[in-house]
Amino acid sequence: MLTKMTLAKGRGAALLAALKKKREQEKVVGVGDAPEEAVTKEEPPKPRGRAALLQKLQESRLKKVGGTLEPAASTSHSTSRAPVPESKVEELSKSVLEISFTEKDVVTYRGEIGKPLNVSANYIRLQIEKGRGVYEYEVRFNPELDAKNRRIRMVNLIMKELGSVKVFDGGSVLYLPLKIVETQQTFHESLPGPDGDQEVSTTLIFKRKKSMGERECLHLYNVLFKRIMHILLYTQMGRNYFDTEHKYLIPQHKLEVFPGFAVTVDELEDGLMLSLDTQHRVLRTENAYELLNELRSSDPRRFKEMATSSIIGSCVFTRYNNKTYIVDDVAWDMTPQDTFPTRDGGSISFIDYYKNQYNIIIHDTHQPLLINRRSVKVPGQTEKAERMVCLIPELCYLTGLTDAMRSDFRVMKDVAQYTRVTPNQRMAALRTYLGNITKSEKAQQVLSDWGLKIDNGVINMTGRQLDNEVILFGGGQSHQTNNSADWNRAIGENKVTGPIDMLNWIVFHTERDKRHAMDFAQTMCRLGGCYGVQNRAA
Repeated sequence: MLTKMTLAKGRGAALLAALKKKREQEKVVGVGDAPEEAVTKEEPPKPRGRAALLQKLQESRLKKVGGTLEPAASTSHSTSRAPVPESKVEELSKSVLEISFTEKDVVTYRGEIGKPLNVSANYIRLQIEKGRGVYEYEVRFNPELDAKNRRIRMVNLIMKELGSVKVFDGGSVLYLPLKIVETQQTFHESLPGPDGDQEVSTTLIFKRKKSMGERECLHLYNVLFKRIMHILLYTQMGRNYFDTEHKYLIPQHKLEVFPGFAVTVDELEDGLMLSLDTQHRVLRTENAYELLNELRSSDPRRFKEMATSSIIGSCVFTRYNNKTYIVDDVAWDMTPQDTFPTRDGGSISFIDYYKNQYNIIIHDTHQPLLINRRSVKVPGQTEKAERMVCLIPELCYLTGLTDAMRSDFRVMKDVAQYTRVTPNQRMAALRTYLGNITKSEKAQQVLSDWGLKIDNGVINMTGRQLDNEVILFGGGQSHQTNNSADWNRAIGENKVTGPIDMLNWIVFHTERDKRHAMDFAQTMCRLGGCYGVQNRAA
């Protein structure tokens, strides 16, 4: 039976033509009849650029180690590529060696202008003895000792029995130059106190051994110099150390100035360095309790209001532990007779606490307490916990200057006589400090026990003094500055280089500040013309 076929058109015709062409190609190559080797395949493209370089590097690496150079296989074709000739591999290896990275000297940028001069820095070099090590231990007390001096005294009793030098900052980290226990060991000692002896158990837990040259030993160096400052009779206030024996008194303003140093050990490009910088601490001879009594007598009705504005935010110094605190609040409903919980689950009053821990007798048992809030790390927790510290006003000495003192020219002039020092005076203070270390046998012994040696001078270097800058103004005008870099007068006499007119501007103010706003607007209009700026107030 014959049927009539319709000729394909459009897309169908194109598909039939492609199918016919494919069948003709299969007949030519003999698909299905000819062996697999007779099938002609397209040559894979050769790698170029970075791929070619990586392939040649791999082949040269195999050549060096005596491996067989296997041709790399293509990811889309199974035909293998011919191996690279040995002559090309050797040539490539030679080229790679020629372009290999070489170590270069450190790039130092130096200017060329200015006048050369010799300068000295407030850094002193520390030398480390080779082969020395540090053993770190954790210290735990039972019962817990809050006073720093009692913790140090307890560790001193243990180290006296062991006959070993130590570095202990009064916290929980102990550094020894020798390993005394493998894992941990507990010592039982009787600690004398004002109310009799107290049995205290101290546990030393070995943490790790560190090399003296490691950067992690920076904490050790800083703790070590804390001990040296203590040997030299310096008192720590905050993070710095001050000489309380040679203080400067300003009795007419009820002030005293303590000279001291900011001491920091750090590892710099040129080795381990000790940084020394002169510091001064201004303390008032009156304490917070005297200030409260003075405010109460001046205006009893507004006493609490004035006390809050005067005390809150101020920094106080407690001489019994040489610490500074920021007063965050005043607890009017609390007195030294109140109790607080201890770590062993009991409770103790503030009067008994200061008597037991510091042998201090509180005279006024009805005075309010000062509150200090701080965030501390809690073992086993990632977030810090807030702790509240209650302070006794009669034990807190006021530090710093009040706003009234700062605005008083006579006070600032008298204080500046001791706090403003010249570069020569700074260098003299550093040399005095180094001389005290050299003369102190205990300080030298501390350094030698840990394999350290301090230089007898500061770091000297060559600097450059630049010429005074020329200030460029608008209209081609310029001004040569002087050594004090003062060009206030010139800026009022010359126009700026790129003035921008302020034709529409508004000053928003309250009705109470209307007079100040008008003065500000008039000043802007008056000074704008000097700078070449046209403006007018809306």
